[in-house]
Amino acid sequence: MREKMLQKLAHWHAYHPWRMLLVVLLLTIIFGFFAGQLKLTMRWSDLLPSGDKRTIQFNKIIDEFTAATSLVVVVQGEESRIKEFAEDLAPLILTAIDTSKNDSLQKEIDKINKKINQLKTKENDDSKIIKLQSGIVTLQARMDKKLFQRVDYKTEIDFLRNHGLILIKEEDLKNTKDVFMDPNITGLLFNINNSMEKEYVGQEESISTREKEDQAVAFLDGIQNLVLKLQKAARGEELPDEEAQQAVDKLLFGEPYFLSYDKEALILNAIPDFSMMDADLLVTGADAAQAIVDDLLKDYPDVKAGLTGMIAIGRDEMVYSAQSLGYTTVIAMIAILLLLMISFRMWVAPIFAIANLLVGLVWAVGTVAIVVGQLNMMTQMMAVILLGLGIDFSIHIISGFTERRA
Repeated sequence: MREKMLQKLAHWHAYHPWRMLLVVLLLTIIFGFFAGQLKLTMRWSDLLPSGDKRTIQFNKIIDEFTAATSLVVVVQGEESRIKEFAEDLAPLILTAIDTSKNDSLQKEIDKINKKINQLKTKENDDSKIIKLQSGIVTLQARMDKKLFQRVDYKTEIDFLRNHGLILIKEEDLKNTKDVFMDPNITGLLFNINNSMEKEYVGQEESISTREKEDQAVAFLDGIQNLVLKLQKAARGEELPDEEAQQAVDKLLFGEPYFLSYDKEALILNAIPDFSMMDADLLVTGADAAQAIVDDLLKDYPDVKAGLTGMIAIGRDEMVYSAQSLGYTTVIAMIAILLLLMISFRMWVAPIFAIANLLVGLVWAVGTVAIVVGQLNMMTQMMAVILLGLGIDFSIHIISGFTERRA
């Protein structure tokens, strides 16, 4: 059976070369179209069995809890400037939207509207019309998709001011009560000193963890800031009410901004409105945030800012893996062509062999796009592997041709 098929195919190629060439070109164009639709995914879960319970639960967690990951913006510079930068950047990030699917969604909406108009003129079926209209609402909601839910870069002071005491332990509440027994400055500082002695002197567990150390440092920083404001007022300098309120808030609640210890770096966490599984939105969201940061940096020449976090890393993996795949494929093809030219001491046959290899590669990738639809981190390396495997047939043909001709 196989021999008959091969003989028939050889007969067509021998007696109808131009027709067969046209058929091959048409098939190559078709498979090339499907190959262009092939998607790459960098999800680790795609390496696991899709039907496994653990894989299903993992994907569900990722989809439901999009806040489990974030895009981190690191800002460096002088303290007051990076705070101003953060205040300007946060609302701009929230305006980022994805418009890449608007055209396709609008086409679907137009098709549904045509169906609705046809139903109104012919059947006038209200139930079908309502169902189609709800579909339009769903599609419209997917247009101009918001990329980020919120941006966290400072503590919610108003929330702590209204509910902070509820979050404090009973023992700490008693200690706090003693601190604020005297509303005067001297009495307040004296009580704070006594409170810190009671909390930290002789009690190593009070600073036994990094979190507790940070809390102690933040409290000392608030005291220092208050003393500096008092010194400013004592020198007769003007102290606005807003600045005085900020000093009190810093003493009670700590530094509101997410600053480093040296106060030269600030972190913003942009919480996405998509999960790590949304590969397209991963790249779109990171690129949109980077464009916003770069544009705002023009107004802050003394400030440096960059992106990090799982979203930024995932974006880099997606983009550069696709680029490197193309580079390695081209390099491999050039190396194969040179090797064939050197080995067979001719240049026409190797060029035909590479052309044959390209056609076979397009057909293979197009078939994968139709059957599978996407490649994961491991299977996307198949293109380079196919170069080594696919050229074997051309080598056999060239070798047999040269031997028979000799």
